[in-house]
Amino acid sequence: MYRNAVINQTIETTDSLKEDASTLESTIRTNAQSNSTDYEASLAAELASYGYKSIDDLDDYCLTSVKEKEMNKAYVDKHFDEYKEAVESVSPRTVSIISMSVTDADELTDDEQKKKDNIDQALEDGSFADAATAFSEDETTAANDGFYGYIDSNSSSSSTTLDSSVISAALELEKGQTSDWITVTDSTTGAISLYKVHVDETDIEKIHESKNEDVTDQLLYAFLQNNQGLSVTIVEENAKNLDIKFNDEDVQKKIEDYISTQKGENE
Repeated sequence: MYRNAVINQTIETTDSLKEDASTLESTIRTNAQSNSTDYEASLAAELASYGYKSIDDLDDYCLTSVKEKEMNKAYVDKHFDEYKEAVESVSPRTVSIISMSVTDADELTDDEQKKKDNIDQALEDGSFADAATAFSEDETTAANDGFYGYIDSNSSSSSTTLDSSVISAALELEKGQTSDWITVTDSTTGAISLYKVHVDETDIEKIHESKNEDVTDQLLYAFLQNNQGLSVTIVEENAKNLDIKFNDEDVQKKIEDYISTQKGENE
């Protein structure tokens, strides 16, 4: 509740943030409905852990969330050099992919072999983006020159839609390099695909300057994830700009102790 108060008094509510909050709320409701029959009770329990009383507060939660991202982004932008080393240690990069479905990776059909050969030839003759646009069966990335987005060594199949073998291959490459063919078998459906992954950028400064909001959001998360206590440090620093008075010294001490613990100062 303290954090929420600091966020809401630090970041002004704008029409743009309201739109972002509305989009977030729709996404949360859709995901909750697909994952739970009693989704409202599930959401209410989740909201309670963030200091909200009921599902009626979901819109407030979403607005506070998008404002928190804005506050975090402003702080990280200002202190980028101070915190970037921890993120560089996890090999940040943006990547593009090409994928094609096959029935048996060891024995391709004539059509599959022809398509694979066409992709290899296209990569030899031109750019990865052109080959991805022309041949990749991943429709979302193919429509964007094959561009997938941000990954680092903390990325996993649970946090991305890429198989761990594709992530591992990408982490072994330098900027501008393309992997060999990677065979991926869907653990749920058994479907088999062949992948090529290409590293577009490894310079953290250039990734930070990306015009792709999904990329910059993922990089921001990487800063918060890899710098212990950064999220509470940001709250603490912004709180200094507010006229906060505590009516209860015990509450004040609990909050200050919690912040210190999250920053690793009480270990």
